[in-house]
Amino acid sequence: QALGFERATPVQEAVIPLFCGNKDVAVDACTGSGKTLAFIVPIIEKLRRLEDPLRRHQVGAIVVSPTRELSRQIFNVAQPFVDSVPGLTVQLLVGGTD
Repeated sequence: QALGFERATPVQEAVIPLFCGNKDVAVDACTGSGKTLAFIVPIIEKLRRLEDPLRRHQVGAIVVSPTRELSRQIFNVAQPFVDSVPGLTVQLLVGGTD
């Protein structure tokens, strides 16, 4: 709510419980349907609830994206959620050439 979200989208309602239950999920939905948060929220919640916090340089999750543009969008969406967990950081790593 602090980030301006009042309720989950239909996509999020359908898939967040599956992700939280460690299920593999494939989603095909239109732009703006909430797909990014549908996987970011469960990742952040799993990391938030770890019994032992991540150690320095320990990787908690990796998100792979097919394009630089999408990678940047995912990074920007994830950043405020990552910031809500003390000690957690996010990095954007891209490869290739123009």
